[in-house]
Amino acid sequence: DQVTTAQVAKDAGVAYGLIAHHFVNKRGLYLAVMNEIAAQIAAAQTAPAPPDAPLADQLRHALRGHITHIDSHSDSFVALLRGTLGADAEHQAAIEHLRWLGAQRILLALGVVDPIAPTLRTAMHGWIGLLDEMMIDRITHRDVDVDALVELASAALATALR
Repeated sequence: DQVTTAQVAKDAGVAYGLIAHHFVNKRGLYLAVMNEIAAQIAAAQTAPAPPDAPLADQLRHALRGHITHIDSHSDSFVALLRGTLGADAEHQAAIEHLRWLGAQRILLALGVVDPIAPTLRTAMHGWIGLLDEMMIDRITHRDVDVDALVELASAALATALR
């Protein structure tokens, strides 16, 4: 909030008018950056699992890739989730869209297609929120091993799906 668009342009080594032309204002630039972070996370979630892997191993593979990607972009991930999530409706919609894409990938792998039962939708939203919070805790404390987090998230998903 305290950085001006002029300062961003200066630090990026571009003319202020270029930023204004492409993003209109600071909020437009902010949303573009947040959407790019979300797109990168979504791309990391779609890395293919080893061929013929059992469903549980496919989930572990996807979770490991997700966690590894977020580990290498932890500041961006925290900014994405903790930014102006409650105050900016467009930012909140982008987060919800990203979360639901991840949930749909899992449901599709399980053979579940639309329409999604309300209880299942609620369980998946809860699990995705839990995964996000576990990631923020891992980033904050740096004391949970990737494999431990993969197993914890897998077990939580199995419980949520029951």
